[in-house]
Amino acid sequence: MKNKKFLIVLSLLLLSSCQTGELPSLASSQASIAEVSSLSQETESSQSSAYSSASSSSSLSSSSASSSEKESSAISSSMESSSFEASSSAVSSVAKDGAQFPDDFTAAKKKYYASVVGLKGLDLKNALHDILNNYSPITYKAASQALKVIDRDPNNSSNVIEIYTQNSIPAANRDGESSASNLWNKEHVYPQSRGNFTTSQSIGADCHSIHCSDKTTNQVRGNTNYYQFSVGESYSAVPTNDPEHPDSKAKINKAYGYGFEPQDSAKGDCARSVFYMAVMYPNNCAITNDKTQSTDDQLGMLKFLVHWNELDKVDEREKKRNESVYSYQKNYNPFIDAPEWINLIWDEDGIIGL
Repeated sequence: MKNKKFLIVLSLLLLSSCQTGELPSLASSQASIAEVSSLSQETESSQSSAYSSASSSSSLSSSSASSSEKESSAISSSMESSSFEASSSAVSSVAKDGAQFPDDFTAAKKKYYASVVGLKGLDLKNALHDILNNYSPITYKAASQALKVIDRDPNNSSNVIEIYTQNSIPAANRDGESSASNLWNKEHVYPQSRGNFTTSQSIGADCHSIHCSDKTTNQVRGNTNYYQFSVGESYSAVPTNDPEHPDSKAKINKAYGYGFEPQDSAKGDCARSVFYMAVMYPNNCAITNDKTQSTDDQLGMLKFLVHWNELDKVDEREKKRNESVYSYQKNYNPFIDAPEWINLIWDEDGIIGL
């Protein structure tokens, strides 16, 4: 029995040393051995009682060890959580520090945009301009035919999709080529008169800005600012010349302080086209919050366009359109490839940092 007690105490000492990673001190070992010696001198009855106490103590130690393990596990989990939060915060911080490549970027896209990594504000805007300006412009006449491919309806190869109405219309129904009642024509999302340019210039034939549009909707929109109407504000529904889709869901009020609001599914497309123009043609196409409807070289309203980029996300058709435009003029719209870069250049008040 004495030897058994000795072994129990010795085992507990060894177990403790394994858990703490430290060897027991000589003093503690001697004290423990002295305890065993004292126990060995007790009577058989006392030995039985001591044995019971030792068993209870062993059970308590086991319970304490289990509790300690749980605490250790909880601390470890907490550390892992803190580490994850710190990592997420770091990623967020990196994103705010400058342009990064989206996860879906191909090697070719990374090479194309290599010079913008880490940039923001005016630096990012200027670097993107330098990239985009290395392109092969096409003529306005060539753009008329190119749009039949660029804006092709993915569900009907004989049709094109109109920008503001998002309606599908026969590609053959182009204004000037057809006598059909429902016609489409070319719409400059950033109006010529607001950018002070003509169709004889390369800026006037840039297919990142020109889209197929319902003819009547195009005429009604004119050169007004982009605007988002609040509840209670006055506007008129924009008509179309398409008998199958008479309601474009777009809104207009040409009075001072208002403008043109496309339907929701076209808002992001319009915004990203306008932001492209502001980068590609900085001397002609500024974006402001000026409510004036006829000012040259600037267009509003910036605060709505920033919001629309987030509201109406890039979809597959817009991505394919971007690639199709590239096949004609050899440059991309960076805000279709990486829409988050808009927020690294502009906020609702203007270019960040200016």
